Amino acid sequence: MNGTRRPRIGLVLVGAGDLTGGGGAERYFADLFLEWRASAERRGCELWLITDAVSRRHLAAIGRELGSAYVFELPESPYAARWRQAHALRRLARDGAFDLLHLTQALPRHLPWLWSLAFNTRRARVTVNINDYEVAQWLEARRPPRGVDLAWRTYLAYFRSRTVDGFMVWYQRLVAPVNALRSGRDTPIQAARYCFVDTSQFMPAIDKHNEVVFAGRLVDVKRPGLFIDAVAAARRKAPASVDGWRFLMLGKGPLEAALRRQVAAAGLDDLLRIEFAEHVGTRLAHSRIFVSTQDEENFTSLAMLEAMACGNAIVARDVGQTRAFVREGENGNLMSHPDAEACADALLGIMGDPERQRRMGKESRRITLEEHCAENALAEFDMFWQGIAEGHNAVHPAGATPGSDVTVLVVIGQLDIGGTERHLSRVLPRLRDEGIGITVCTLRADGALEFVLRAGGVRVIGPRSGMRGLPALLCGVWRLAREAWSARPTIVHCFLPAAYLVGNLATLGLPARRVMSRRSLARYQARYPGLRALERLLHKSMDAVLGNSRAVIEELKGEGVDSAHLGIIYNGVRVPAAPPSRAEARARLGICGDSLVLICVANLIAYKGHRDLLDALAALRPRLPAGWLLLLVGRDEGIGCELKAQAAHAGLTPNLRWVGSVDDVTDVLAAADIGVLASHEEGFSNAVLEGMAMGLPMVVTDVGGNAEAVCDGHSGRVVPARDAPRLGAAILELALAPALRERLGAAARARVQAHFDERTCVASYRELYINLARGVEPPFPDSAIPGRS
Repeated sequence: MNGTRRPRIGLVLVGAGDLTGGGGAERYFADLFLEWRASAERRGCELWLITDAVSRRHLAAIGRELGSAYVFELPESPYAARWRQAHALRRLARDGAFDLLHLTQALPRHLPWLWSLAFNTRRARVTVNINDYEVAQWLEARRPPRGVDLAWRTYLAYFRSRTVDGFMVWYQRLVAPVNALRSGRDTPIQAARYCFVDTSQFMPAIDKHNEVVFAGRLVDVKRPGLFIDAVAAARRKAPASVDGWRFLMLGKGPLEAALRRQVAAAGLDDLLRIEFAEHVGTRLAHSRIFVSTQDEENFTSLAMLEAMACGNAIVARDVGQTRAFVREGENGNLMSHPDAEACADALLGIMGDPERQRRMGKESRRITLEEHCAENALAEFDMFWQGIAEGHNAVHPAGATPGSDVTVLVVIGQLDIGGTERHLSRVLPRLRDEGIGITVCTLRADGALEFVLRAGGVRVIGPRSGMRGLPALLCGVWRLAREAWSARPTIVHCFLPAAYLVGNLATLGLPARRVMSRRSLARYQARYPGLRALERLLHKSMDAVLGNSRAVIEELKGEGVDSAHLGIIYNGVRVPAAPPSRAEARARLGICGDSLVLICVANLIAYKGHRDLLDALAALRPRLPAGWLLLLVGRDEGIGCELKAQAAHAGLTPNLRWVGSVDDVTDVLAAADIGVLASHEEGFSNAVLEGMAMGLPMVVTDVGGNAEAVCDGHSGRVVPARDAPRLGAAILELALAPALRERLGAAARARVQAHFDERTCVASYRELYINLARGVEPPFPDSAIPGRS
């Protein structure tokens, strides 16, 4: 496909019938399209909606006005409409208008559309959404109900063809049966991790009423009769607790008449009403508790999410992926047994405690704002579609794999933007996709990279949003201990000193394998007397101790770590197939196309050597090409004002651009000619690898793992630390020699591809975790030091 533009995705939503009282999939994908359109500039893909006039009318009737921008309408015909639409879809797949077509539904009745794409010329890739609960049952049982056998066989034949490039399934349990359809091929399967509703339309009312709501289609799979029986049981068990409450059943369907008879027979006419509300938001806004008695799955339940967004506590069956929404004791109660008594007990446990209702409702609202939110769901689709459109067939490998029973609890102080945090934000989602169960516990809240991990399907727990200081730390420790002792992870892996101490103390006595990662030299020990002795004591209980450079490994050996428990896993970065356009990157930053641009990606901390860099540039200023520019990327950790004063005194201010903290440094790196890191100490710098991956010749100081990444004279320049003249000489050499820059930059990129690719790093972690879980000794994967030439 054309690498100069974003992949163009066609979201195929056709054939929508009357959606009043149902149509969850159609509502969801219409909302997804509208949310995507509102945030299109932040997305990696360009999304179009492919629909028909009938579907648009039915969606408009339930408040989904799609407009005309980025909407492609298929032709309508009173006769053989599906075949005409199928022909139009095939033409779209064939003529290159779209890079990928995503079918929002794949039922046997959609076979005309499915088969229309079976023999396209492969200009467009095809992905399929499987979200129908009945189809899930068919796939699991491997046989259809009577009467649709021929259609079912044709349906299965379609999926066994090589037409489908990827599956998005709404139930985790569907991964295995869909995997069986692939006939050994590596077609990606993504089990949805997120769902969302428009939280601006579903909000808690100030004046909550004592109401319990059941909302959904009145059909067998929803088990509405169980709700009625539970209300009757609650009145029988605790009439005083039920007094003053109202129970509503909102919905319509084939069971409505039978349910009304059941209400009358139970003598509940004064307590429970059955009615239909086209827009349930108003009713849910005022209610306090929402009940779901659904038989086997609650993912994706839009009604439940709408109730949560409206601040309702939840009572639900503990089936399928219900725990993706409802956390026992936090925002609701889960029923382990499908009977009226259990449901009544779960209800009464909330109804009788107003403070618990308030706390659970608040937590429900938080989950819809921060976890099951539009941003996370859209990021999930974006990643899935972009990877497949660009031909990465292992975006989300699925099915049972070695290590799928290994669970890892990662402990880290925070998830702000920093080298270790960025490293984890890239590695952990990929480990999760390769079958390793990952949960991250933070000791401080509101890190900028928490969203990145959540969008990658990694569960993150820690202090509540907004908490600071000692209360946040205590909350983080409490949540860590609770998670560790309830989930019983196979492995506890602590990153950085604070997490190392707190994580081990909070999980003391837990029967898990323990791993520590040190990712910098231990200069911090000099500032905290006694810490060195405490860490030496903890080292003895570790099953594996990791460093990310030889310098860190040698230091750990000096602290008494047994060599049998000591290993290296190098940082890894994603190497782009082709770096972004230099001219476009400079245009976005407002940089003259011919200027010499240097870049330093490092937070403004004293040991990062910014003062040395400014001293070197001050001495070089008369000899550098006119109009040169230095981009300083990183957040201010307390020395920013001092550095700006130093630059002003040296006359460097016009040549400096203080970029600040950046989530994705790709664009700023693409604008540069030379990368510089003047650190006095390092473990192993991600920033150096990121620059090399973008084809930049790097000038680095000989500390930590810098000289393991950059081979002096081959892929960059390595100079002594705290030596401004030597640093300046290396910069000047590259500044005056474009051909040398190009040669060293190409070698740097090739070196990262060969030795420091993200996939190699992920594979090393995965092998380590599996070996630890199986008791393999020594547990370390091959971690030989990359050659220096």
